Amino acid sequence: MGVTVEIAPPWEVPGWDDWVQRHRGASVYHASVWSRIVCEAGGYAPVGLVARRGDAICGVLPAAEVRSRLTGTRLVALPFSDACDVLADDAEAARALVERALDVRAAGRLARLEIRGVARLRDGSRRPCPELAPGAPFAVDDHFAGYVIPLEPDENAVFRRFARKAVRQTITKAARLGAEARDGDPSRDLDAFYRLYLLNRRRHGIPPQPRRFFEAMFERMRTTPRARLVMTEHAGRAIAALITFEYGDTVYAKYEGVDASARSVQPVYPLFWHAIRRACRDGFAGFDLGRTATDNAGLCAFKARWGADAAPMPYCTHPEAGSVATVRAGSWKYRLFTGAFRRMPLAPFAWCGARMFRHFG
Repeated sequence: MGVTVEIAPPWEVPGWDDWVQRHRGASVYHASVWSRIVCEAGGYAPVGLVARRGDAICGVLPAAEVRSRLTGTRLVALPFSDACDVLADDAEAARALVERALDVRAAGRLARLEIRGVARLRDGSRRPCPELAPGAPFAVDDHFAGYVIPLEPDENAVFRRFARKAVRQTITKAARLGAEARDGDPSRDLDAFYRLYLLNRRRHGIPPQPRRFFEAMFERMRTTPRARLVMTEHAGRAIAALITFEYGDTVYAKYEGVDASARSVQPVYPLFWHAIRRACRDGFAGFDLGRTATDNAGLCAFKARWGADAAPMPYCTHPEAGSVATVRAGSWKYRLFTGAFRRMPLAPFAWCGARMFRHFG
Protein backbone atom coordinates (compact mmCIF):
# COMPACT_ATOMS: atom_id res chain seq x y z
CA MET A 1 0.00 0.00 0.00
CA GLY A 2 1.35 3.42 -0.96
CA VAL A 3 2.05 6.36 1.37
CA THR A 4 -0.01 9.55 1.30
CA VAL A 5 0.78 12.75 3.18
CA GLU A 6 -1.80 15.17 4.57
CA ILE A 7 -1.32 18.56 6.22
CA ALA A 8 -3.08 19.73 9.37
CA PRO A 9 -2.20 21.37 12.69
CA PRO A 10 -0.74 18.54 14.80
CA TRP A 11 -3.15 19.22 17.66
CA GLU A 12 -6.07 18.61 15.31
CA VAL A 13 -4.84 15.21 14.08
CA PRO A 14 -6.48 12.29 15.95
CA GLY A 15 -3.82 9.81 17.01
CA TRP A 16 -0.83 12.14 16.49
CA ASP A 17 0.37 12.03 20.10
CA ASP A 18 -0.37 8.34 20.61
CA TRP A 19 1.70 7.48 17.53
CA VAL A 20 4.54 9.81 18.51
CA GLN A 21 4.74 8.45 22.06
CA ARG A 22 5.25 4.94 20.70
CA HIS A 23 8.15 5.96 18.42
CA ARG A 24 11.58 5.41 19.96
CA GLY A 25 13.02 8.47 18.20
CA ALA A 26 10.41 10.94 19.45
CA SER A 27 11.28 13.98 21.55
CA VAL A 28 9.22 16.54 23.42
CA TYR A 29 9.42 18.74 20.30
CA HIS A 30 7.23 16.26 18.39
CA ALA A 31 4.36 16.54 20.88
CA SER A 32 1.38 18.37 19.42
CA VAL A 33 1.09 20.70 22.41
CA TRP A 34 4.60 22.03 21.78
CA SER A 35 3.72 22.83 18.15
CA ARG A 36 0.64 24.68 19.36
CA ILE A 37 2.52 26.72 21.95
CA VAL A 38 5.20 27.68 19.42
CA CYS A 39 2.81 28.53 16.59
CA GLU A 40 0.42 30.56 18.75
CA ALA A 41 3.21 32.48 20.48
CA GLY A 42 5.03 33.25 17.24
CA GLY A 43 1.98 33.75 15.05
CA TYR A 44 3.23 31.02 12.70
CA ALA A 45 1.06 29.03 10.32
CA PRO A 46 1.27 25.37 11.47
CA VAL A 47 2.27 22.74 8.92
CA GLY A 48 1.79 19.32 10.47
CA LEU A 49 2.78 16.68 7.91
CA VAL A 50 1.20 13.27 8.50
CA ALA A 51 2.15 10.21 6.43
CA ARG A 52 -0.42 7.41 6.19
CA ARG A 53 -0.81 3.94 4.75
CA GLY A 54 -4.51 3.70 4.38
CA ASP A 55 -5.90 5.14 7.61
CA ALA A 56 -2.85 4.30 9.74
CA ILE A 57 -0.24 6.93 10.58
CA CYS A 58 3.25 5.87 9.50
CA GLY A 59 5.18 9.14 9.95
CA VAL A 60 4.98 12.74 11.11
CA LEU A 61 6.89 16.00 10.77
CA PRO A 62 5.73 19.06 12.76
CA ALA A 63 6.71 22.32 11.07
CA ALA A 64 5.72 25.97 10.83
CA GLU A 65 5.90 28.74 8.27
CA VAL A 66 8.07 31.67 9.37
CA ARG A 67 7.44 34.77 7.28
CA SER A 68 9.67 37.63 8.34
CA ARG A 69 10.81 40.83 6.66
CA LEU A 70 13.77 40.77 9.02
CA THR A 71 15.07 37.20 8.64
CA GLY A 72 13.31 35.94 5.52
CA THR A 73 10.74 33.25 4.80
CA ARG A 74 11.20 29.59 5.63
CA LEU A 75 9.48 26.35 6.56
CA VAL A 76 11.02 25.18 9.84
CA ALA A 77 10.72 21.91 11.72
CA LEU A 78 10.35 23.37 14.31
CA PRO A 79 10.98 26.95 15.58
CA PHE A 80 12.40 27.19 19.12
CA SER A 81 13.18 23.47 19.11
CA ASP A 82 16.67 22.04 19.50
CA ALA A 83 15.89 19.16 17.16
CA CYS A 84 12.73 18.10 15.38
CA ASP A 85 13.47 15.16 13.13
CA VAL A 86 11.27 13.38 10.65
CA LEU A 87 9.68 10.43 12.51
CA ALA A 88 8.66 7.48 10.35
CA ASP A 89 8.05 3.76 10.35
CA ASP A 90 10.39 3.27 7.40
CA ALA A 91 12.38 5.01 4.67
CA GLU A 92 9.43 5.15 2.26
CA ALA A 93 7.33 7.13 4.76
CA ALA A 94 10.26 9.38 5.65
CA ARG A 95 10.91 10.12 1.99
CA ALA A 96 7.26 10.99 1.41
CA LEU A 97 7.33 13.48 4.32
CA VAL A 98 10.51 15.19 3.09
CA GLU A 99 9.23 15.41 -0.47
CA ARG A 100 5.92 16.89 0.68
CA ALA A 101 7.79 19.43 2.84
CA LEU A 102 9.74 20.45 -0.27
CA ASP A 103 6.45 20.86 -2.14
CA VAL A 104 5.04 23.05 0.65
CA ARG A 105 8.13 25.26 0.54
CA ALA A 106 7.85 25.68 -3.20
CA ALA A 107 4.08 26.26 -3.20
CA GLY A 108 4.35 28.84 -0.42
CA ARG A 109 7.27 30.57 -2.15
CA LEU A 110 9.34 30.17 0.99
CA ALA A 111 13.05 30.78 0.59
CA ARG A 112 14.18 27.75 2.55
CA LEU A 113 13.19 24.47 4.19
CA GLU A 114 14.95 23.71 7.46
CA ILE A 115 14.72 20.33 9.21
CA ARG A 116 16.51 20.18 12.54
CA GLY A 117 17.84 16.65 12.57
CA VAL A 118 17.80 13.63 10.27
CA ALA A 119 14.97 11.17 9.83
CA ARG A 120 14.53 8.59 12.60
CA LEU A 121 12.95 5.31 11.62
CA ARG A 122 11.04 2.81 13.73
CA ASP A 123 13.96 0.33 13.66
CA GLY A 124 16.28 2.91 15.23
CA SER A 125 18.17 3.79 12.05
CA ARG A 126 18.65 7.34 10.81
CA ARG A 127 18.46 8.71 7.27
CA PRO A 128 19.84 12.13 6.19
CA CYS A 129 17.58 14.35 4.11
CA PRO A 130 19.94 14.30 1.08
CA GLU A 131 19.55 10.51 1.04
CA LEU A 132 15.76 10.72 1.21
CA ALA A 133 15.50 13.38 -1.50
CA PRO A 134 18.60 12.91 -3.68
CA GLY A 135 17.27 15.28 -6.35
CA ALA A 136 17.10 18.20 -3.88
CA PRO A 137 20.30 20.10 -2.99
CA PHE A 138 20.10 19.75 0.78
CA ALA A 139 22.99 21.16 2.80
CA VAL A 140 23.88 19.56 6.15
CA ASP A 141 25.25 21.81 8.89
CA ASP A 142 26.97 20.26 11.91
CA HIS A 143 27.11 23.52 13.87
CA PHE A 144 25.41 21.97 16.92
CA ALA A 145 25.88 18.97 19.17
CA GLY A 146 23.39 17.64 21.68
CA TYR A 147 24.37 16.72 25.25
CA VAL A 148 22.51 14.16 27.38
CA ILE A 149 23.42 12.94 30.87
CA PRO A 150 22.63 9.21 31.30
CA LEU A 151 20.56 8.66 34.43
CA GLU A 152 19.76 5.75 36.75
CA PRO A 153 17.70 5.41 39.92
CA ASP A 154 20.84 5.60 42.08
CA GLU A 155 21.46 9.36 42.12
CA ASN A 156 24.76 8.86 43.96
CA ALA A 157 26.08 6.80 41.06
CA VAL A 158 25.15 9.65 38.70
CA PHE A 159 26.80 12.15 41.03
CA ARG A 160 30.06 10.16 41.02
CA ARG A 161 30.27 10.52 37.23
CA PHE A 162 30.46 14.31 37.50
CA ALA A 163 33.90 15.93 37.36
CA ARG A 164 35.20 15.93 40.93
CA LYS A 165 36.57 19.47 41.20
CA ALA A 166 34.54 21.28 38.56
CA VAL A 167 31.10 19.92 39.51
CA ARG A 168 30.94 17.77 42.63
CA GLN A 169 32.98 20.10 44.80
CA THR A 170 31.17 23.14 43.39
CA ILE A 171 27.78 21.66 44.32
CA THR A 172 29.08 21.13 47.85
CA LYS A 173 30.55 24.63 47.96
CA ALA A 174 27.27 26.22 46.86
CA ALA A 175 25.40 24.40 49.64
CA ARG A 176 27.99 25.55 52.17
CA LEU A 177 27.53 29.15 51.00
CA GLY A 178 23.77 28.90 51.49
CA ALA A 179 22.54 28.49 47.91
CA GLU A 180 19.56 26.13 48.01
CA ALA A 181 17.47 24.76 45.17
CA ARG A 182 13.82 23.81 45.42
CA ASP A 183 10.86 22.86 43.25
CA GLY A 184 9.25 26.00 41.90
CA ASP A 185 5.58 26.92 41.83
CA PRO A 186 4.71 28.65 38.53
CA SER A 187 1.72 30.41 40.08
CA ARG A 188 4.06 32.05 42.58
CA ASP A 189 7.52 31.99 41.00
CA LEU A 190 6.97 32.85 37.34
CA ASP A 191 7.75 36.56 37.83
CA ALA A 192 11.05 35.70 39.51
CA PHE A 193 11.89 33.20 36.76
CA TYR A 194 11.13 35.70 34.01
CA ARG A 195 13.30 38.41 35.51
CA LEU A 196 16.22 35.97 35.79
CA TYR A 197 15.57 34.75 32.25
CA LEU A 198 15.65 38.34 30.94
CA LEU A 199 18.96 38.98 32.72
CA ASN A 200 20.41 35.83 31.19
CA ARG A 201 19.26 36.61 27.64
CA ARG A 202 20.43 40.21 27.85
CA ARG A 203 23.85 39.08 29.00
CA HIS A 204 24.08 37.00 25.81
CA GLY A 205 22.44 39.68 23.65
CA ILE A 206 19.62 37.39 22.47
CA PRO A 207 15.99 38.61 22.19
CA PRO A 208 13.79 36.98 24.85
CA GLN A 209 10.47 35.29 24.33
CA PRO A 210 7.53 37.09 25.95
CA ARG A 211 6.18 36.10 29.34
CA ARG A 212 3.03 34.69 27.74
CA PHE A 213 5.16 32.03 26.05
CA PHE A 214 6.09 30.60 29.45
CA GLU A 215 2.59 31.02 30.83
CA ALA A 216 1.34 28.82 28.00
CA MET A 217 3.89 26.11 28.86
CA PHE A 218 2.68 25.77 32.43
CA GLU A 219 -0.95 26.08 31.43
CA ARG A 220 -0.84 23.42 28.71
CA MET A 221 2.07 21.13 29.61
CA ARG A 222 0.66 19.61 32.78
CA THR A 223 0.89 15.87 32.10
CA THR A 224 2.51 14.52 28.92
CA PRO A 225 4.66 16.44 28.30
CA ARG A 226 5.03 18.20 31.63
CA ALA A 227 6.72 21.55 32.27
CA ARG A 228 8.34 22.03 35.67
CA LEU A 229 10.25 24.79 37.41
CA VAL A 230 13.32 24.74 39.68
CA MET A 231 14.54 27.75 41.66
CA THR A 232 17.81 28.48 43.47
CA GLU A 233 17.62 30.93 46.36
CA HIS A 234 20.20 32.62 48.56
CA ALA A 235 19.41 34.77 51.60
CA GLY A 236 15.74 34.72 50.65
CA ARG A 237 16.35 35.94 47.07
CA ALA A 238 15.85 34.01 43.82
CA ILE A 239 19.19 33.90 41.99
CA ALA A 240 18.71 31.16 39.36
CA ALA A 241 15.82 29.32 37.74
CA LEU A 242 15.28 26.52 35.24
CA ILE A 243 12.30 25.26 33.25
CA THR A 244 12.42 21.56 32.38
CA PHE A 245 10.17 19.43 30.19
CA GLU A 246 9.42 15.80 31.04
CA TYR A 247 8.57 13.55 28.10
CA GLY A 248 9.06 9.85 27.47
CA ASP A 249 12.14 8.72 29.36
CA THR A 250 13.90 12.10 29.20
CA VAL A 251 13.95 15.38 31.10
CA TYR A 252 14.87 18.41 28.96
CA ALA A 253 16.60 21.41 30.53
CA LYS A 254 15.09 24.08 28.32
CA TYR A 255 15.05 27.66 29.70
CA GLU A 256 17.43 29.06 32.28
CA GLY A 257 17.84 32.32 34.13
CA VAL A 258 20.75 33.41 36.32
CA ASP A 259 21.57 36.55 38.26
CA ALA A 260 25.23 37.17 37.38
CA SER A 261 25.71 39.24 40.55
CA ALA A 262 25.30 36.02 42.56
CA ARG A 263 27.96 34.01 40.72
CA SER A 264 30.13 33.83 43.84
CA VAL A 265 27.67 31.33 45.39
CA GLN A 266 27.56 29.18 42.22
CA PRO A 267 23.75 29.18 41.77
CA VAL A 268 23.68 27.07 38.59
CA TYR A 269 25.16 23.99 40.25
CA PRO A 270 22.49 23.35 42.90
CA LEU A 271 19.87 24.27 40.29
CA PHE A 272 20.91 21.52 37.88
CA TRP A 273 21.72 19.00 40.57
CA HIS A 274 18.25 19.40 42.08
CA ALA A 275 16.63 18.84 38.67
CA ILE A 276 18.87 15.83 37.95
CA ARG A 277 18.16 14.24 41.35
CA ARG A 278 14.43 14.68 40.79
CA ALA A 279 14.74 13.05 37.37
CA CYS A 280 16.63 10.07 38.86
CA ARG A 281 14.03 9.57 41.58
CA ASP A 282 11.21 9.75 39.03
CA GLY A 283 12.79 7.03 36.89
CA PHE A 284 13.94 9.00 33.84
CA ALA A 285 16.79 7.60 31.73
CA GLY A 286 18.32 10.84 30.42
CA PHE A 287 18.73 14.51 31.28
CA ASP A 288 19.00 16.52 28.08
CA LEU A 289 21.17 19.63 28.41
CA GLY A 290 20.16 20.83 24.96
CA ARG A 291 22.10 21.89 21.92
CA THR A 292 25.45 23.66 21.99
CA ALA A 293 27.37 25.26 19.14
CA THR A 294 30.47 23.19 18.48
CA ASP A 295 32.58 26.36 18.41
CA ASN A 296 31.50 27.24 21.97
CA ALA A 297 34.33 25.39 23.70
CA GLY A 298 33.49 26.69 27.16
CA LEU A 299 29.88 25.53 27.18
CA CYS A 300 30.77 22.19 25.56
CA ALA A 301 33.31 21.60 28.34
CA PHE A 302 30.78 22.64 31.01
CA LYS A 303 28.27 20.04 29.81
CA ALA A 304 30.90 17.33 29.43
CA ARG A 305 31.96 17.84 33.07
CA TRP A 306 28.42 16.81 34.11
CA GLY A 307 29.01 13.43 32.48
CA ALA A 308 26.92 14.23 29.41
CA ASP A 309 27.39 12.29 26.20
CA ALA A 310 27.70 14.41 23.06
CA ALA A 311 26.06 13.52 19.75
CA PRO A 312 25.98 15.39 16.41
CA MET A 313 22.82 17.43 15.81
CA PRO A 314 22.83 18.07 12.04
CA TYR A 315 20.50 20.68 10.56
CA CYS A 316 19.37 20.07 6.98
CA THR A 317 18.47 23.05 4.78
CA HIS A 318 17.19 23.37 1.22
CA PRO A 319 18.06 24.80 -1.19
CA GLU A 320 21.05 26.65 0.26
CA ALA A 321 23.23 26.21 3.31
CA GLY A 322 22.80 28.27 6.43
CA SER A 323 19.90 29.30 8.64
CA VAL A 324 19.06 31.82 11.32
CA ALA A 325 19.62 29.11 13.94
CA THR A 326 23.21 28.43 12.87
CA VAL A 327 24.69 31.92 12.66
CA ARG A 328 28.27 31.73 13.95
CA ALA A 329 29.03 33.62 17.16
CA GLY A 330 32.20 35.02 15.61
CA SER A 331 30.46 36.67 12.65
CA TRP A 332 30.29 40.47 12.53
CA LYS A 333 26.50 40.36 12.14
CA TYR A 334 26.15 38.31 15.32
CA ARG A 335 28.49 40.58 17.29
CA LEU A 336 26.72 43.73 16.10
CA PHE A 337 23.26 42.36 16.81
CA THR A 338 24.00 40.94 20.26
CA GLY A 339 26.06 43.97 21.27
CA ALA A 340 23.09 46.27 20.80
CA PHE A 341 20.84 44.12 22.99
CA ARG A 342 23.43 43.79 25.75
CA ARG A 343 23.37 47.54 26.30
CA MET A 344 19.59 47.85 26.71
CA PRO A 345 17.86 48.50 30.04
CA LEU A 346 15.82 45.48 31.08
CA ALA A 347 12.31 46.88 30.41
CA PRO A 348 13.03 48.03 26.81
CA PHE A 349 14.90 44.77 26.25
CA ALA A 350 11.79 42.76 27.24
CA TRP A 351 9.59 45.01 25.09
CA CYS A 352 11.79 44.58 22.01
CA GLY A 353 12.09 40.86 22.57
CA ALA A 354 8.32 40.39 22.70
CA ARG A 355 8.08 41.99 19.27
CA MET A 356 11.17 40.49 17.65
CA PHE A 357 11.49 36.95 19.00
CA ARG A 358 9.24 35.42 16.34
CA HIS A 359 11.68 36.43 13.60
CA PHE A 360 14.40 34.16 15.05
CA GLY A 361 12.50 30.90 15.49
